[in-house]
Amino acid sequence: MAEKYLKSSKKEKSEIISKYCELTKVKRATAVKRFERYKNRYLFQEKDTQKNSKKRRGPKKKYESIHEVILWKCWGLSGCICAEKLHPMLEVYIEELKKNNRFSLYELSKTEEAKKVSLGTLKRMVSRFPKVSTKKHKGNAFIYQKVPISANFGRYAFEEVG
Repeated sequence: MAEKYLKSSKKEKSEIISKYCELTKVKRATAVKRFERYKNRYLFQEKDTQKNSKKRRGPKKKYESIHEVILWKCWGLSGCICAEKLHPMLEVYIEELKKNNRFSLYELSKTEEAKKVSLGTLKRMVSRFPKVSTKKHKGNAFIYQKVPISANFGRYAFEEVG
């Protein structure tokens, strides 16, 4: 019914909606939304690709995903420190990784651009990096090995409060 609805005139559309509402027991507005949803999902997919390929608003992105990978390696080498401490040492880390042939797959220009990342951009990128935490306990984990814990759940279940 949706294909017929989309090709018909206004008067015919009204009749089709009335039939659809009678059959499905839904309101007219719901029926119209369903027909529009069908049109957007199944009939005009080539227009959707054009819509998605429109230019992004705002300033163009300066750094690509390759820059993020380069900075992620530097961040890992530094011991996953914050962006404020990483920023001044960024050139040193990149040079060390270059010496050890860790950037042989990347273009030289990309690594040079990664050196010039501003602090704000670096903060944004570091916040998206996956955080790996092996901590299970707050503070010193060794104290949990030293202190015995007795788990007698329900030992005091039937006693009075106090």
